[in-house]
Amino acid sequence: MNAIPKLKLAIDIYLGSVKDKHEREFQQLVARENNASGISNETEYFIADIEYTQPGLKARFDLLAIQWLAKDRSDGSNCRLALIEMKYGDRAIGGKSGLIDHLEDIAEFFEDKEKFKPFLSEVESMFKQLRDLGLIRFGTAGNENVVKLAQEDLEVIFLLANHNPRSVSLMSELNNIIVPKNIDLRFFVSSFAGYGMHTQCMCNLEKFKELNKLFETNMIAG
Repeated sequence: MNAIPKLKLAIDIYLGSVKDKHEREFQQLVARENNASGISNETEYFIADIEYTQPGLKARFDLLAIQWLAKDRSDGSNCRLALIEMKYGDRAIGGKSGLIDHLEDIAEFFEDKEKFKPFLSEVESMFKQLRDLGLIRFGTAGNENVVKLAQEDLEVIFLLANHNPRSVSLMSELNNIIVPKNIDLRFFVSSFAGYGMHTQCMCNLEKFKELNKLFETNMIAG
């Protein structure tokens, strides 16, 4: 048992520096904060899986999440799927596998109902397994309400970790985004600090562009 912290540190160093897996490390952090931390029962998103893929699927989903609003916890029928794409730094914001590329792949998948509907059932099953194993923390009272995901409602969230506010690459990509029909595109902005996810922390495209401009202006003024 005494060796576990040292082993974890060795893995963190290996993933962070040797294999340059910072994004995976932050994915794990998001999952831990929203699923099994001291504030997870207060958040409104639960992570069902990390780096999900399947045969024939163009996109790989960084995080599969279930949006379950705090006001609806007594009823699991008002939940919806949230696909979270995480970017660590600014290297992969544009171009192949950039924000626009991922958004287009997700939109194509969402339109294919023969694939999308079974996918929703799979996510529901993943979430149930996590709950059955005690890996979702709901507080002392727990929560046994069955979750059912809306079939015609999809949220896509871009989570941009450690963006450099001096870089113009993000705004360039944002200005070229066309939000697909029937997809609720959001950008996660933390509640002061941390990765606990709430609906109040989700900006639409226009609000996020305004926020990014504010950062750029402050950098210039400073």
